[in-house]
Amino acid sequence: MKTRLHRYTRRLIPVAMVAGLLAGTAQTASAHMGIYVNGIKGDPIAASGNGTYALAFSIGHGCAGPRTAANPDGNYDSTSLEIFMPRNTDGTFLLDGTAASEPQIVNNATYRATAKYAVIAGVSRVSSVVFDNFVLPASNNGVKNKDTNFLTIGVKLPSLATLKAKTYPIAAGGLAASATAAKIYFPSMQYCDVTSQGVGIQAATSTPAAITDTKDPVCTTTDALQTTLVDEWQTKTRTPSITIIASGTPAVAASTLEYTGNTPALAPAAAHTYCSDPTGFNPRTLAMADKFAASYSAKTKTLTVRVAGSALHSGRKYAVKTATGTILGFTTLNENGNATVKLKSTAVSQLKTGESIRLTYRTVIVGADAA
Repeated sequence: MKTRLHRYTRRLIPVAMVAGLLAGTAQTASAHMGIYVNGIKGDPIAASGNGTYALAFSIGHGCAGPRTAANPDGNYDSTSLEIFMPRNTDGTFLLDGTAASEPQIVNNATYRATAKYAVIAGVSRVSSVVFDNFVLPASNNGVKNKDTNFLTIGVKLPSLATLKAKTYPIAAGGLAASATAAKIYFPSMQYCDVTSQGVGIQAATSTPAAITDTKDPVCTTTDALQTTLVDEWQTKTRTPSITIIASGTPAVAASTLEYTGNTPALAPAAAHTYCSDPTGFNPRTLAMADKFAASYSAKTKTLTVRVAGSALHSGRKYAVKTATGTILGFTTLNENGNATVKLKSTAVSQLKTGESIRLTYRTVIVGADAA
């Protein structure tokens, strides 16, 4: 899945880096994910360029999806980001060239960070870092692009001289001998969890919205409902990067060194068109969004429902339904507000694994989970 680009005006974020005497620079790009080094202003760091620095990745917007009455911009909350370490064609890493100084995860209470590894020449190396367990609103109280997380890693950066001395194939237009700057790319993938929100990608045979429409159409049986939207930051013009540059020298393309193996070669995919399921909703608005779980066993044709409420919910009777409103059963909470019940019926036996299950109270949806 790729997001379409023409719907939004991408607010530009400078990709700041210092090197050589690493001098702060701003690059012009169409991307809307930035990297900040040594603080939001890109302050000067060190004359040599060698050393460990904190790179803070900033997501500037959510993922593109269907426009609806509740989400007229079609911009969905970000929930995960994977950052890939810069590598050359042969798989070697550009940051330090050895396993002695691996990238460091900078933990924060606002997210979880997990390293992934790849074995290169018999040595296990950090190949990417996944940030999740956060929700970055696409819109905060109606104001777009005003929230961000600084998802941070510590990396050992090479000096400009070190990069110029490498014998890697150089992208067209660059010469190692005369280069006064070098660009290093950090391919990334941004994910937006849209489980049970009725977000769909249209089939090739479906009719997309007209250019004058303000909402996307209702999904048909041939369209595909999504659990995750993806914004790909590893294509031409969209991959985040840092520029290591000699002090006092402008970073112009003619004097900027880029390695063929690290330079983005992937063209942006064709734009998707979107649709929405009118039974969809935003789970963040549900009173028991994180207190309801459903698990379906295709083998036993049984749906196990668990509710972990509080004493305030004691004695309440809830209906368990499908996304189309079919009642699968009921559950009543005990004195602690909890319940576990296994449901078996003709309607339950017709469920499919992963189908959206709804918990309702007096016809109002209060929780949802994928079976």
